[in-house]
Amino acid sequence: MGNSAAYVVIGLGNEFRGDDGCGPAVARRIDRLRLPGVRVVQPLADGTGTVTSWRGTEAAFVIDSVRSGSAPGTIFHFEPLLEAVPENVFRPATTHRLGLTQIVQLAQALGQLPGRLIAYGIEGASYDHGNAMTEAVARAVEEVSGLIAAEIRGS
Repeated sequence: MGNSAAYVVIGLGNEFRGDDGCGPAVARRIDRLRLPGVRVVQPLADGTGTVTSWRGTEAAFVIDSVRSGSAPGTIFHFEPLLEAVPENVFRPATTHRLGLTQIVQLAQALGQLPGRLIAYGIEGASYDHGNAMTEAVARAVEEVSGLIAAEIRGS
């Protein structure tokens, strides 16, 4: 897999588990924009693939659903290479999945960090089987997609 893009947008989550599909939904929206220098990776149900996906990029955007207890559709924004990411926000959803903090630690140990890392978390409400997201999460997907596109276009 080539990593020649300046930016990579990585949608984490399972698009067949309701709001957990918000990461892949954002990635698809960005992909449809066909922004130059942007590579889109989705869906990644297990975040360990991000380590190879963002290697050699100027900036990586990672989007995932979160369960922090906040209102559904709440958007979280962090830069994990510059600040601590609260474990209560980006924590593993299952025992088979690494959380964002663990992914960053793995990438750091392997010397595979991107130049810049921007993480967006969208608070989910329903993780039932099926691809229907709740209305609040669907609105947040649109907002996060716009924020990422604006940042890429502005650089």
